[in-house]
Amino acid sequence: MKDYRVEEKTITANSIVVSLPEPIPNDVCEKYNLATTIYNISVNYLTCLDNDLKKSEEFNVQTYERHYEFQNLTPFTEYTLKLALSNFYFDKLSIGLQFGTDVKLTTTGKLNAPEDVTIQVLSPTLAVVYWMPPKKLNCVAVTYEVHWLKLSNSMRFISMPFHFRKKMRKLVDKPERTVDGKFFTVIRSLLPKQKYKIHVNVYPTVRKNFSTDSLTKIVEMSELNNLTLSGVSTNGMNIS
Repeated sequence: MKDYRVEEKTITANSIVVSLPEPIPNDVCEKYNLATTIYNISVNYLTCLDNDLKKSEEFNVQTYERHYEFQNLTPFTEYTLKLALSNFYFDKLSIGLQFGTDVKLTTTGKLNAPEDVTIQVLSPTLAVVYWMPPKKLNCVAVTYEVHWLKLSNSMRFISMPFHFRKKMRKLVDKPERTVDGKFFTVIRSLLPKQKYKIHVNVYPTVRKNFSTDSLTKIVEMSELNNLTLSGVSTNGMNIS
């Protein structure tokens, strides 16, 4: 039995187009007119549940054409496609389908932005950034970065050398969560009474060039005082 498989043609964020092989008849069959070929494609992929468990989903399609487009797919999702060829007589004679080798194809696209970004000033030099993860992440592993820029009194960005700007961001690959489901991280070494422009960036862990920024928030740090942050947890913060 020949190992038939799909061949990738084009991939976008929400669709995959594949080409399908011409059937190769046996030597004996070449003398006869063969029944029309039916292409049976099995598609499997993973979805993530609210409890961080993964669920395997599957659907099947049939076509008589040599090309097929899968639509309404999820960005950054790996789909496993298997192909089996049949014809009219398979159902008549109850012949089982024999699928070929798995072909794994991953959709492209752009992530939705982190949502509901809020800033809480804890002290003149400390602030906590909260955000909700992007919608429709599916099972994509992502990394977050929190970026902050100094603003002048006129709300203009203060130009700084690149090596300083590089220090004004924080990589958050494993963010903590509050009890209501928000992610958060603490940014330190800010300046008292300084205004900052802050946003959260997200990108697939394996594709940093596909990044998306949240809406920007502007915050002004408080004046110097004697408050000290002694601890942060999912339930609150200890300030003395």
